[in-house]
Amino acid sequence: MKPFHPARFHHVSLFQHAWQSLGMHRLRSLLSTLGIVFAVMAVVAMLAIAEGARVETMEQIRGLGISNILIRQALLSDEQIARARRRQVQGLGADDIDLLRQIPGVIEITAMSEVRAELAELGEAEAVSVLAVTSAYGRSKGLHVAAGRFISDLDVDRGGLVCVLGADMARRLGHDGRLDNVLHINGTPHRIVGVLHSRENRQNRIAPVAFQDFNHTVFIPVDLVPGSDADDNYYGDLSEIIISMAAPAMVEPAAAAVRRVLQNRRGDVDDFQLILPRELLRQARQTQRIFNVVLGSIAGISLLVGGIGIMNIMLANVSERRREIGIRRAVGASRRHILYQFLGEAVLLTGLGGVFGVIMGMLVAFGIDLFVEWPTSVSIWAVLAALGMSAAVGIASGLFPAWTASNVDPVEALRQI
Repeated sequence: MKPFHPARFHHVSLFQHAWQSLGMHRLRSLLSTLGIVFAVMAVVAMLAIAEGARVETMEQIRGLGISNILIRQALLSDEQIARARRRQVQGLGADDIDLLRQIPGVIEITAMSEVRAELAELGEAEAVSVLAVTSAYGRSKGLHVAAGRFISDLDVDRGGLVCVLGADMARRLGHDGRLDNVLHINGTPHRIVGVLHSRENRQNRIAPVAFQDFNHTVFIPVDLVPGSDADDNYYGDLSEIIISMAAPAMVEPAAAAVRRVLQNRRGDVDDFQLILPRELLRQARQTQRIFNVVLGSIAGISLLVGGIGIMNIMLANVSERRREIGIRRAVGASRRHILYQFLGEAVLLTGLGGVFGVIMGMLVAFGIDLFVEWPTSVSIWAVLAALGMSAAVGIASGLFPAWTASNVDPVEALRQI
């Protein structure tokens, strides 16, 4: 180590002196930073997991449309079904759509019915997902056609025997899944008029509502449900109705009107479920804020433990280096110089620990995304927050040892030589 000279103190980097001092005890310095490294790593990894889940959840909720109202068929008990039949009510149907069109602000209503059917072309008795939809369903769900077209109004009006395939379903069928070929759905022939682009479906693990896997789905016009047993079952012709409002601000008042209209027709039979993407978005944001507070508390405790380790090591350094402090004070170093020297060592330790912790945290987040297939997202603010917190811990944990070092009596320290 170069000899200290007070005249050169302001010209030589403070952290260069700190680096040289810490280099004399490499193993001790390394072990003292491990607490900060693992604390910052945990903070970055947890924030990456939380941010990834937040981003994907928000995207899926927005994908439902913040100006939309979703009405889904609810599952009923046997007693509720019996009561509904006495009131001559049979699930969601076309009559409900006619009533809902009268609500002010409604610009479009989309309907869908989900059934299980068999495709003869698969060569096995395996049920597949078939959705009977209106022409607007593709727009409401953000479906894009890779080849051909989607279900049209003319198909719905005339009850056309046509179908549209999801990307994976088309690949599974091979040659039979190409345009203009004929599929036999429950024995009824349907001409293929379109194939959809493939969609990412990993959001099903974290989304607040269940999402349909459109990649393995067959779409047909809504007034044609092959093999429907609606007459033997309580549940009506439709599984879901989507109401598009003119503006997001109209969603909540319209939702109250929708509930009144449906309940007036059904009486005490509550056989439907209202889902408001706008409300889901608000709840998701509130949940995220609470989650961030919890993560912040965990991060603070972790860094506090790491800071205590840094403080203990720095106090041990002060005790072992009393002779060095005495010599430096004897050749002209002031108490402020000693204070800055030991404070710089503490900040350097935590700063390096923070950098390595951020790198390891990003690697852990990448590994979770790659192997566990859970979405993660490392944001800039999370990295800056982790580095800032580690620097703050360095200052806080180094202040007392630095103050102790600056108050060492040089005469008593020199007597130990």
